[in-house]
Amino acid sequence: MSEQQQKHQASTELSNQCKNPLSKFLNISVSLPETIETRMVDASLLNDFKVWSFIASFLASAVIGFLVAYLQNNQNNSYLIMTLILAILFVISFSMTLTKNHKMKKKTKVVKFRASEIIN
Repeated sequence: MSEQQQKHQASTELSNQCKNPLSKFLNISVSLPETIETRMVDASLLNDFKVWSFIASFLASAVIGFLVAYLQNNQNNSYLIMTLILAILFVISFSMTLTKNHKMKKKTKVVKFRASEIIN
């Protein structure tokens, strides 16, 4: 018996000795769908969408912060002016976010896969 056959036999014996003790008690079944659909989007549009979403989120927080400051201190109109400016910028950035989202949905390509082949 060659050395390679001895190693193979030793590893087979070792694997037989180290079987999973729970395998007798567990019944695991895995089911996969016949086709898998993946939506492909333009990476630059996705990046723009993320940036505009961040800007809109930041501006919304700033608008609320300055609005609360104005409501707590009615004598200072600068808080109200700043709130209005930030609110206008928020509306612009939110509309840009919606525009990018619409463009991204328009340019989305759906790719369908089977187990190992591409359908579409």
